[in-house]
Amino acid sequence: MKQKNKGERKNIVAKTFIVFAVFIFFFIMGGFVSASGIATPYHDDRPLRMAAGETKVVTLVLQNNVGTEDLSFSVELTKGREVASLLGGEQIYSVPLGVVDVPVEVEVSLPEGAEIGQVYKVELTLKEISPGQGFVQLAVGFVTGFPVEVVSFDNSAVRNDPITPGFPWAILIIVVLLAIIILVFLLKHKPRK
Repeated sequence: MKQKNKGERKNIVAKTFIVFAVFIFFFIMGGFVSASGIATPYHDDRPLRMAAGETKVVTLVLQNNVGTEDLSFSVELTKGREVASLLGGEQIYSVPLGVVDVPVEVEVSLPEGAEIGQVYKVELTLKEISPGQGFVQLAVGFVTGFPVEVVSFDNSAVRNDPITPGFPWAILIIVVLLAIIILVFLLKHKPRK
């Protein structure tokens, strides 16, 4: 009788471990899933830091990872016009299906008299444009932006370019290690006949 309870307990532990591992896997992989949208290297927790009088071009990236068709976006600078402008002006950007690197360039120029500690908010509104029957329909909209913080010349992003985010290798390594652990666990605890 004890053997049966011990075997059932192992089976429950193994099933619980597998369910937990699958949950973790999908949770981690959720970071890889994205649809149409825009990526920016700066955000509220990581502002663009510039000194008074400096100019920098910030590249935001349009993407279209999911769906069945090419997309078009109208892009408009809605806040921060006193320090920022869209290179090429407000225009419509075409983003083919599967493409994740259509650049939207924003030039940020701080005035000479900007005080250290002052923060400007740059905001862009993107509207997905879908072709209608004889006219253009606006579909999904996005708002993105980033703060621009005035700092001393030594601390500016113009002098100290930020690390460009690349492929999330740490997540991939964790997923591979988790898969190996699950495989070893399953092979080691394979039911015997």
